[in-house]
Amino acid sequence: MRWVDRNRVRREEFVVVEGFSTSGASILLNEAINEGTAVRLCGSGGVLRAVVRHCGPAENGYLAGVCFWDQPRNYVPEHLLDLSPLHDAEK
Repeated sequence: MRWVDRNRVRREEFVVVEGFSTSGASILLNEAINEGTAVRLCGSGGVLRAVVRHCGPAENGYLAGVCFWDQPRNYVPEHLLDLSPLHDAEK
């Protein structure tokens, strides 16, 4: 994830996507990020632009909720597990 902090310093951090939908995501990161901060989520599927809606302490860092500027189409985060082979095996 990339953003510019309130001191106008460019920041970059590897984050964990805890939840994902077409409208936003829950992101686990190492430091707090201010509400209203514009961010870019960068991955092999491209770049998603978002704005931080909330951020608070979590067990292993901080959990931020972001809202996407544009709805991502056909984007699947790299960490999501495809369970369809298990479902097909049950048939």
